[in-house]
Formats: sequence, structure tokens, C-alpha cells
Amino acid sequence: MNLTNFFLLFCATPVVANPVCAMPIENHAPFNYSADFADAECPKFAVMHDGLCYAPFNYSADFADAKCPKFAVMHDGWCYATMDKSPHDSKIGDDTCDRTCQDEPLRLKAGWGLVKYSADVVAAVVAQNNFCTHVVVFDGGRGFGGKDFAGGAGKERRWVPDASGNEHALWHSPADARVLRVNACSRKVLMRALPAELRGLAATAALLLRHGLHAHYETLAEAGHVRYPKELLLLDDAELDELGIRMVARKKFRAMCAQLTRSTRSSTNC
Repeated sequence: MNLTNFFLLFCATPVVANPVCAMPIENHAPFNYSADFADAECPKFAVMHDGLCYAPFNYSADFADAKCPKFAVMHDGWCYATMDKSPHDSKIGDDTCDRTCQDEPLRLKAGWGLVKYSADVVAAVVAQNNFCTHVVVFDGGRGFGGKDFAGGAGKERRWVPDASGNEHALWHSPADARVLRVNACSRKVLMRALPAELRGLAATAALLLRHGLHAHYETLAEAGHVRYPKELLLLDDAELDELGIRMVARKKFRAMCAQLTRSTRSSTNC
């Protein structure tokens, strides 16, 4: 997305919020009224430039009340699930358990990502749920037993290199890093997403569908990193070219932007 928009949307000094932050960088000078806080740093979500902290506007506010899908479990603000979207509370042998192993490749959908190993997630998510499998696999290949795993809930199922040379339980497609499966059963890959982003992506997909642009959804969500409808307004012509939105699709996109701008009173690059 256009970096100028990133800088103009929201900024503050590390010491105090600055009321003139809506001005362009070249017309703006930081004010620091307190030497006692001269060593203050920006929060982690922001970047420092000429003494100011810059961060994008929070488009997720429109979806702040979003909840996790029914198949997922909420923990510390994130939705956790296995890639096949089995109900988190389903157990092998239950009517709700259709697939016990992710032994066929599945692709991570936009908004979802792999989960780095964390003892907290093992204890709060994996050990408390079954996900219709025995062992849940983290990014990096480490696997841990689910709630009713015979080897113990939350206990690590250590991997022994197999005859195929696999050094851990997780397989990535060499052609697409978002395509994964496990190297042995019964295991599944753990993923997570922010509930607001999932709701925002669903709203974005619905908007694109209404304007005949649904074929471009995955490109916009993945390559364009769009998570919320209003973020479509930040894409300029050069970015749309890179994303393959040209000619007839470009006209549809501009019409969609015009309608979205009127309804939200937002500025646009479209």
C-alpha cells in the first residue's frame, strides 16, 4: 500500500499526541515539551521518523466485536484451529469428527497463519481440545497431544526421522509455502487468525462479489495484504497494475471505490 497514506493516517510523538500530525511530513516539525521523557520510544506497532511515531489507522475498529468461527477456539485475542477446520471440541469417534489426519495438502486461507511453538498455547489450546486428531503440529514441526491423547494431553510427541528423510512432522509445498500437510498420522497443523481480520476479509469478499471482482479476492488479500474493505481505498494505480487489476476490472474497481468512498466518507487513491 502507498507509504504516504501509511504516514499521514496516524502519528504522534513518543512523548505526547500531536494535534498537527495530519500534515505531511515535510510540513511538520515535532514538538517535545518535556525533557524528562526525551528518551521515550515508539510503541512496537509504530515506526519512528524525524522524532515522530507513525502507524496506520486502525481499520479493525469496525469489526471490534468479531468472534471466532465456531470451529475455532479463542485464546488471548486469537482464534486457533486446525487447517481442516474440524470443530475444536470434536474427538475421534464422534459424529462431528470427519477427518482425523491432515495427510493431504491444504492451503492456508488469507488471514490465517501458522503458530510458533509456545508453552502457553500448548497448555491453553492444544491440551484443552481434540480437534478430531491425536497430535497438533506447530510451525517448525513440533507436535503435542490433544485433550484425549493417550500419550498425555499437552505432551510432546517427539519425531524420529523416517525412511523418507523427514526430520519433523510438517511438510511444506516447495511451490507454495502456504500449502502444508503432515508427514504421519494422526496429526493436524495448527493455525491462528485475528477475529476482526476474519470478519473484515469476509466483508471484503462480499463487497468484491457484489461488484463482479471476486476473482481478485485472493490476490488482494494475500499479495495486496487487504484485510478490511476500507483498505481497498488505499491502493493506487501502480499497485493495482501489480495485482493484475486492469482494463475492465479497473473500471469496476474504481466504481466500487467511488461507492465505498461516498458511504464511508473516506479518502481514496482509486
